[in-house]
Amino acid sequence: MPSDPLWVSNRSPLVNPGTELHNTLMPASGGMGGVSIARPQDLTSAINGNPASLTHYRGTQFLFGGAWADPNIHLTQTSGIPVGDPNPLLGTFSAKSTAPGSPMANIGVRQDIDELGLPVTIGVGFVSAAGGAVDFRQVPASRGTSSALSVFSLPVSVGVDLTDRWSIGTSMALGIALYNGPFLGTSSMTPDYALRGTLGTNHLLTEKTTVGAYYQTQQSYTFDNAFIVDYGGSRLVSAVDMDLPQNIGFGFANTSLMDGNLLLGVDVLYKLRDQAAMYDVLYDNQWVVQLGSQLTRGKVKWRSGYVWAENRSIITQQST
Repeated sequence: MPSDPLWVSNRSPLVNPGTELHNTLMPASGGMGGVSIARPQDLTSAINGNPASLTHYRGTQFLFGGAWADPNIHLTQTSGIPVGDPNPLLGTFSAKSTAPGSPMANIGVRQDIDELGLPVTIGVGFVSAAGGAVDFRQVPASRGTSSALSVFSLPVSVGVDLTDRWSIGTSMALGIALYNGPFLGTSSMTPDYALRGTLGTNHLLTEKTTVGAYYQTQQSYTFDNAFIVDYGGSRLVSAVDMDLPQNIGFGFANTSLMDGNLLLGVDVLYKLRDQAAMYDVLYDNQWVVQLGSQLTRGKVKWRSGYVWAENRSIITQQST
């Protein structure tokens, strides 16, 4: 589970890049490091990731998946805010967040319409797309610092078979975001809504090898009246802009080993953070690599995965 975008820890590894989950908590993909662009192993990963891969499924299917996300976040604040103020709103401290974990739900349903003579598959979902929380209220110098972000997505995805080996797809997702700013008594949970589009393709190179790619637009939120601060005899009322960044993804999957019982996959993501509000002051553009495997033994599937995220934190770079 990632840390909140307001805080960057240079003592805990990045399990997810920033706050987006990228299918790492899906029923099957979650055990494979989120790998799902070329050959997803669960329905909700196709709906939420590369919509062209929806054509891998036939008939009517419904899937519900649940997961528990429990972050381990450390924060070291090296200067007061405002800087140089003898009585800053935020003091200096180093502590571990006490924010509890949270349940994540992912629901998907899909239906092909081949019976109408159309090589089209439609999927609809409800997805836990992004989030994180920190709580340092147990530290007096933090002045009650706690913050949380939750983003849920309602994607509608369509995949179309152009040939027996090549498909394309698109999706439009309504995002529902809830944001709570960091300082006690100055902010409250604020909602907003935003749209996000995805365009993808999937190609069966051989009977054993599949490749895929997608482009995902930015999702822009504005949390009105997120902060109300009384400071220096005046009141500041401020909105907060936050964009989930544009994403470009490439995927590869192969089942040529162990008589087809071993699936190996890799997803490579490029996140355009320098164009995304809030993230642009914390991160440079970032590469992410997700590696996954699935070994089938009868009715049992053994999965493993690993996620590597390039450390592009501007705050960490400036402090080292």
